[in-house]
Amino acid sequence: MLKAVDATTSVTVDGTAKVAGQNAYQLLIEPKQPESTVGSVRIAVDADSGVPLKFTLTPKGGGKAAVDVGFTEVDFAKPDAKHLRIQAAEGREGHRGEARRRTERLRRYAAQGRQGRSRQGRPGQGPGRCRGAAVRPGGHR
Repeated sequence: MLKAVDATTSVTVDGTAKVAGQNAYQLLIEPKQPESTVGSVRIAVDADSGVPLKFTLTPKGGGKAAVDVGFTEVDFAKPDAKHLRIQAAEGREGHRGEARRRTERLRRYAAQGRQGRSRQGRPGQGPGRCRGAAVRPGGHR
């Protein structure tokens, strides 16, 4: 966002703050054009990681912020690997199991001299050629 800043905008560091328990620098962005309806934009950026934690847009006339969004809690710790495991629903193998069965079926067809068909019925586009879409057992792509 700051790459778009030019001579029509002022950007300064306006102190520090605590946001979601994190130390943050506050960037104050103010338009210089008199016709702008934006008074200022304040972005609180985590001091260690550079992650934006809070964004406040105040209208030119003052008063209540038009936009005021930010984190109330944040944790930058590496997640435990147990939270990153993906398991298929009970009784299902997931899309890899379905793709494996379809590939085996295609190989059997090839060994018999037959040509496999995709779900759309197009010859030669059989199982295993699912252009990045997940195939669910008994479902559609």
